Amino acid sequence: MLLQRPPVSFPHGPVAFVLSVVKAQVPRWFRRRVRRAVLLAVRPGLRGDAVQCPVCDATASGFFRGRCPSCGAVARHRVAALFLQDELRIAETGGRVLHFAPEPALGPMISELPSVDYVPGDLVPDRGQKRVDAMAIDLPRPFDGIITSHVLEHVPDDAKAMSEMFRVLRPGGWAMVMVPAWDALNETYETPAVRSLWQRHVHYGQIDHVRVYASRDVVTRLRAAGFDVEERHYAAELPPDRIDRFGLDTDDAIYLARKP
Repeated sequence: MLLQRPPVSFPHGPVAFVLSVVKAQVPRWFRRRVRRAVLLAVRPGLRGDAVQCPVCDATASGFFRGRCPSCGAVARHRVAALFLQDELRIAETGGRVLHFAPEPALGPMISELPSVDYVPGDLVPDRGQKRVDAMAIDLPRPFDGIITSHVLEHVPDDAKAMSEMFRVLRPGGWAMVMVPAWDALNETYETPAVRSLWQRHVHYGQIDHVRVYASRDVVTRLRAAGFDVEERHYAAELPPDRIDRFGLDTDDAIYLARKP
């Protein structure tokens, strides 16, 4: 099968590809330890109150390369935290919540809420996490909520994963879904012709991605699984002073999927 020209042009060349391959060989726990050490080193120079992280509530004079110098949260983690807090009111509603591939910053924020029965899961779990295959969720008891941020673009069969999320949710339950998606695409781009790591790097933007989502397709695919779906650009809904203070990206989309 011949490869067509990719519909999205990613600004990543051969050097970025080599670095990605090298990074993939480094254990995740080690990468996170190095990141924590870097943040610890720069934190004293960023003391201040110009910005605030809604994940850990720390303030600073600025974010370090987009990250909170205290917990490491990036913009999409911060908008997810605000949405969970202000829109889903997770501290009040609580319930049993499954978190796919939990982010090191967002996970502790949710797990510390006394009203939440928090279940972190990953295909390759860290300590304290459940082993969860998004395409075959084998966990007891249904869930009231599911959080999946930048996970589905890694999953070979995302339709199966979405159906599994629908299956394990209680009626009335919610799934907060975030994926990198492009408004300019008419349809999601994925092809079996893309096989090698280099081809994934060029066509999908990362060596571990298996598709490039079109924004409208995310809604369509979630609805096909049975969900009622609302696409929210939540950061863009906030006042400019909150966007600046929390360091948000107004392009980040949150797909709120509810099980009828």
